[in-house]
Amino acid sequence: MKALFTCLGLPDYTSELEKPETISKIITESKTKAERVVKTKATVVQGLKCRNVSLLSEADSTAMKTELEALGNMLDSIQSYNSYGKLKAFKFTEQELTTAFKAWPHCTLVDKLQEKAEKFEKMIGYLYTAQSYVVEQEKPLFDEMKTAIDQLPEVLATNKEADIKKYEALLNSLIDRYADYYLNQYTKCRLSKQDDLAKVRILGSEKKRICDIVKDSEFITATEYQNWVNSITSLREADASLTKAKVLAEPYHDFNPREYYGKPTFNIHQLEEQLDSILEKWTIAMRSVFKDPSVQENMDILNANDK
Repeated sequence: MKALFTCLGLPDYTSELEKPETISKIITESKTKAERVVKTKATVVQGLKCRNVSLLSEADSTAMKTELEALGNMLDSIQSYNSYGKLKAFKFTEQELTTAFKAWPHCTLVDKLQEKAEKFEKMIGYLYTAQSYVVEQEKPLFDEMKTAIDQLPEVLATNKEADIKKYEALLNSLIDRYADYYLNQYTKCRLSKQDDLAKVRILGSEKKRICDIVKDSEFITATEYQNWVNSITSLREADASLTKAKVLAEPYHDFNPREYYGKPTFNIHQLEEQLDSILEKWTIAMRSVFKDPSVQENMDILNANDK
């Protein structure tokens, strides 16, 4: 009986077997442990994996299932000893108890493996998603993220706590660097509140209105102006509430740096200067056209309103 109390993690109640509370403690603890064993066995049967990488070998998994089943059956049987009379006829030997309860640490091991799987699943999942927003030419961040993701099976296969902690630190470092990278790119390609107001002002300006009228003239090449329109309309106001903490929690915030890679980027002040330059070039071109004698002749036959 002393071995039973030891295996159940209870104080030695050998001298108090006749007390109802002693029986109750044995049954309660047996039931609690049996429920955990059943849960652990179900997890092992289902398969412990992290991003399709098994955390237990087939041999270890098979051995665990067998040993946990034996322990579970014993715990169920112990619960049937619900009276002092039955307890006096306890059938399990000390050796049988000790052997069966060697499977109990499996519960703690499986819990730790599951915790490790969930932790790395989240971190690798974050980096896998984030990688699709990092420009491949951005060295060394992209390559280091890819290498770290590829190392997962090797790290999960090791039981060295130091290696696991080192890998976890590496993943956290890469996530932090990605957040800085993403925010930096976001800031470059998004407008501040003040610049967004300037954008609205420019799009509603007299200069823009004149260009919209003149752009369809046969003697005007509108390509540069159309590119300018595409550039300024593609600029969007930044979300002032976007912080590094939010990027650390979620890698994507309605912005993909890859969509802007290799494309010329201009700030709002440069775009305003470009509009001035386009209008000036068009004005010079129009004046040159109107100075042409043939155009002057055609102008002469127009009435005042048409002119």
